[in-house]
Amino acid sequence: MKNFMLKLRAAWDFWRHFPPIVTPRGYWTNTDAHHLSDFLTSDTGSKLRNMWAENVNSSAQNAIVERPNAQYWSGIAWGVRAQTVFTDSLLKLSPVESESPQTEEGGEEPFQTVNK
Repeated sequence: MKNFMLKLRAAWDFWRHFPPIVTPRGYWTNTDAHHLSDFLTSDTGSKLRNMWAENVNSSAQNAIVERPNAQYWSGIAWGVRAQTVFTDSLLKLSPVESESPQTEEGGEEPFQTVNK
């Protein structure tokens, strides 16, 4: 019973600090994906992605070395990796039904993605 109460309190604290947020359909647009891609391909964005990768690697190494806290460090590595994958998923463009596809001759510069 004590374990259940501890888990209930942890859940209550979590929901108090991180309330659920529902984003409306169409909240993230292709324009947002373009701007995010422009940022992530800049010098600052490259540094940020390198720091994310370094954080995942160091947390994974700590999970191997630190036996007592292995679950904690592997959880950190998983969380950072999951957030990186989520950020990468925001770079995907969704098809626009009302517009025809733009070509390079149309005056728009080609879309540069950070996905490898």
